[in-house]
Amino acid sequence: MEISLRKMKVFMAIVEAGSFTKGAAAVKISQPAAAAIVDEIEGISKHQLFLRSGKVRTAKLTREGEEVFKVFSRVVSSYELEIGKITSLHRSLRKSSLIQDAYSSSIDVSRLTGIMRRYQESNIEIGTRSRREVIDSVAKREAILGVIDDAPDNSNVDFKQIGVVSISLAVPSGLNILSDSQRALPWRNVPDSAAIFSGVSPKLLSQIQANLSVAGLDTGNMITINNKEFARSFLSDLRRPVVIPSTMTEEIEALGLGRVLTFSHSPVSAPLGIIAPKGYINAMKISNRELQSILRSGQTGGQEDDLVQRVG
Repeated sequence: MEISLRKMKVFMAIVEAGSFTKGAAAVKISQPAAAAIVDEIEGISKHQLFLRSGKVRTAKLTREGEEVFKVFSRVVSSYELEIGKITSLHRSLRKSSLIQDAYSSSIDVSRLTGIMRRYQESNIEIGTRSRREVIDSVAKREAILGVIDDAPDNSNVDFKQIGVVSISLAVPSGLNILSDSQRALPWRNVPDSAAIFSGVSPKLLSQIQANLSVAGLDTGNMITINNKEFARSFLSDLRRPVVIPSTMTEEIEALGLGRVLTFSHSPVSAPLGIIAPKGYINAMKISNRELQSILRSGQTGGQEDDLVQRVG
């Protein structure tokens, strides 16, 4: 008795759908047939792979089930990668790599393209999306790789940290919050007219709002901006400060829109990383050094106001 690729996909579909019925429907078989396949896999593994609620088997994995899911994910991903190399049908498909909008200027596109060519040689697309859209596309295997902040709460993707992004305050030219020689400010010095760039992870946004609230600002009345173009326009046209990820520093200062200040205490930061469908990073044999190389070299030094710091 053996576990075929088809049976692995049935097992994975049940886990991903969170239901035996929905998982069976996703792979176009009946619920009893799906349950029988799981019985067979449990028999081979000699472990209970799904938790029970009384006599009813749920779609939640046991510890052993999680290990089996990881193994199946690696096997299926590796299979898809190898088949993709030899089928003309796969070469006609368009696969993408997506970058969370806030970090598009931080990525070395040529190096990212080089990594993607291990998967396919042509029809490579690189684009920017919101964090939620990047995660969803990668989880559905519509995108090969994604770049986001913070590890996602999604069992269908792997996250590999490549750097750290911090939060700063962009101040329009001519607006004096600190003296020209100062580069750091307390959170209490953030003007209540400032906006918050919200195109970051929910956890990071929550940390920003918490620090501002502790400093006495009413974040409920502050404007939130989820687009980099709008943030730049807010600085240049309304001439009001914006709380931003420091990855946007270089663009703002290069365009002469103002200067960027770090916070003197209670810093807010998050890991920046690559996500891929479960098992793909291992199947593509991408080293940590190669992953970190996609960060632009101008954003990886050791100074206090670096935009993105590499993970050592």
